[in-house]
Amino acid sequence: MSNFYENQKSFTNYQDLMNPLNYQKVPEDWIVVISDIKGSTEAVKQGRYRAVNMVGSMPIAAILNKLDQTIPFVFGGDGATLLIPPCFEKEVIEEMQRCIYLSKSRYNLELRAGLVPVRDLKIPLEVAKYELSQGNFVAQFRGGGIEVAEKLVKSPTSPYLLKEEAGYPSLDGLTCRWAPLKSGRGKMLTLIIKSEDKNYAIFESILKEITTITKRELKDSSPVAVNRLTASWPPPISLETNAIVKDQPYLKTYIKTLITNFIVYLFVKLNLNNKNFSMEKYKKEISTNSDFKKFDDVLRLVLDCSKTEVSTILKFLNDLESLGIISYGSFLSKKAVMTCLVFSTDQDHIHFIDGSEGGYTNAAASLKLKLLEKKPIKKST
Repeated sequence: MSNFYENQKSFTNYQDLMNPLNYQKVPEDWIVVISDIKGSTEAVKQGRYRAVNMVGSMPIAAILNKLDQTIPFVFGGDGATLLIPPCFEKEVIEEMQRCIYLSKSRYNLELRAGLVPVRDLKIPLEVAKYELSQGNFVAQFRGGGIEVAEKLVKSPTSPYLLKEEAGYPSLDGLTCRWAPLKSGRGKMLTLIIKSEDKNYAIFESILKEITTITKRELKDSSPVAVNRLTASWPPPISLETNAIVKDQPYLKTYIKTLITNFIVYLFVKLNLNNKNFSMEKYKKEISTNSDFKKFDDVLRLVLDCSKTEVSTILKFLNDLESLGIISYGSFLSKKAVMTCLVFSTDQDHIHFIDGSEGGYTNAAASLKLKLLEKKPIKKST
C-alpha cells in the first residue's frame, strides 16, 4: 500500500470537498508528519511573517525533493502536515531533523516536528486528492486524525518529537520572489473554520454560502489574479539564500541568488518570453496552482473580498458560531503573500498562499482563544 495515494482518484470541483467517495482511509502503517513553529504568533508580531511562511513550507519542499513519489501534504502557514509510507521513515526523519536545524541556525525560529504512526491515532484518518492542475495535487484530510496527531506531537512529554541534527535539507525550488498580492476588491480575508461535532456537511454549506454572498465561483475569489502578479524588487533575498546556502560561502550564494532574482524580475516586469518559456502561460499556471483553499479537519481559506462581502461572510459565520455549529478564526489584511515551490516552470509548481502580516497564524490564534473561552472550567474538589 506504499503507493495508495499515487493511485487514488483525484477530484477537481472543490464544492465536492465533503463527498465521501473522494476520500480513502489511510493505511495504518503509514505515518503522519506534523510540523509547526513554536512562537510563530510572536514572530509575526515582529513582522517576520515571510520567514514564518518560508520555514513553515520547508518540510513539504524537503520531503517532496527527497522522495520520488506523490505524497499527501497541506501547508498551514506556520507549518505543514504530510503523510508518508513506512518505507520512507528513515529518510524523512533525517530531512525533518535538518529542517529543525536550519530553522534554528539560519532563521532563528523553532520548528517543532514529529512523526506519528496512523495506528497510534486510534481514530480514522481519511485523505482526498484535490487536483489543482494536471499533476499538481493538494491533500484534504478528515476524520479527526490530524487533530489527534497535532496534540500528540505538541505534548510537552511527546515521544514523537524529533530533535535537530546538523545538516541541510533539500530545499531546491523553494522561493518567495513574487511581490505581495494586492487585493482587487479591498480586503484579503483569512479564515480557519472548525466544526464543533465533525458535521462535515456544514463545510459544503459554508462554501456554497460564500459563493452566494460574493456572486462568483470560489476560484474567482482567489488572491492570485494574473493581472496583479508582479515581481518584488528587491525580494527577500536572505530568506531564499538561507534555504540553499548549505556549507557554501554565504556571500557567494547571496550574490548568485540576487542575480537569479534580478533576471526573474526583468522577465516579469518586461513580460519576456523565450522559446522554452511563456510568462503569460506561467502566470496563468500560478493562478491555477495556488492553494488558497484547503481542508485538514478545519477549513482554511484566503479570499479576496470587498468590505461588504467580508461583513456579510463574517455575520454568516457568527450566526453559525452562536448556534454552536462551528468555531472560527479570522484575520483581515490588504494583501496576501505567496511562497513558491517550483520544480519546473512547465506546470510542475505549486504556490502556498497566506494572508499578509501572518494571516493563518493570527486566524489560528483567534480560533484558539475562542476555544479556550468555551472550554468548561473544572471545579476543584
